[in-house]
Amino acid sequence: MEAVIGMLIFGITAVALYGGLMSGFSTVRMARENQRATQIILDTMEMVRLYSWDQLNTTGFLPTTFTVVDTGPAKTDTKGNKITPSGVTYTGKINLSNPSLSTNYDSRLKVVTVELNWTTGGVQRTRTLSTLVANDGLYSYIY
Repeated sequence: MEAVIGMLIFGITAVALYGGLMSGFSTVRMARENQRATQIILDTMEMVRLYSWDQLNTTGFLPTTFTVVDTGPAKTDTKGNKITPSGVTYTGKINLSNPSLSTNYDSRLKVVTVELNWTTGGVQRTRTLSTLVANDGLYSYIY
């Protein structure tokens, strides 16, 4: 009887430990994907910052959609065959629009919005970042 109770306690402890480990791995994976999404959005915004005002206002110059597949390094199996790693696919949209600030310099401003979507564990995730881009930069508006 004591052995059965001991095995029962050991089994409950093992299941709880396994659940805790799986929860921890899931949390780390989600944090890694969130960090990668932030990096992709910031990279895209930095790309937009490099464009001139004329380039931003040229129809079709700025891509409206993009896709980033985040995979690890390629691996080989025991027979030497390459294994293509599977990873998270991030799908992004870039939207360029006019602001509605009701100021006299609205025509010299654009709102750039980058939206990124991906799926983790069957759940759709989304991150969005918006910023203003000015024709003359911010210098003439601040000083």
